[in-house]
Amino acid sequence: MSERHPDYWRNRPIRDSEPSCSDPHIEAVCSKFRARSRVGMQKYGVGLDRADYSIIDWINHWQEELMDASGYAERILHDLTRQHYSGMAIMEAMEALAEDWLSDAKSIDVNQTTANILRHLASELKSELDKFKGLS
Repeated sequence: MSERHPDYWRNRPIRDSEPSCSDPHIEAVCSKFRARSRVGMQKYGVGLDRADYSIIDWINHWQEELMDASGYAERILHDLTRQHYSGMAIMEAMEALAEDWLSDAKSIDVNQTTANILRHLASELKSELDKFKGLS
């Protein structure tokens, strides 16, 4: 493999017209990399080929980025946990609704057809809740 001069990439234009691949997800990631590189070049005037960072500087910068990422992960976990418990409350309410339907089906105030519909709906709702519980 031939070594490129360090300035090879410095003045190379960043284009969205880079060759694309057949996977649209990979292409989306590549497009984001190109856009992020443009932002960095505009903000700092230099790409990752900068010569003013020592290996220690790069490791420190990398560590800071990972700490930021850890903060993002913590926030997402917090939000997902809150949503999970909120979802659990919804599931409990749906289970109570299914029980109410079964109770209503036993009521003497409903005709047989209505009772059968309520039992069927309760059964279907419980079945779907059981499937959902198996996924979580």
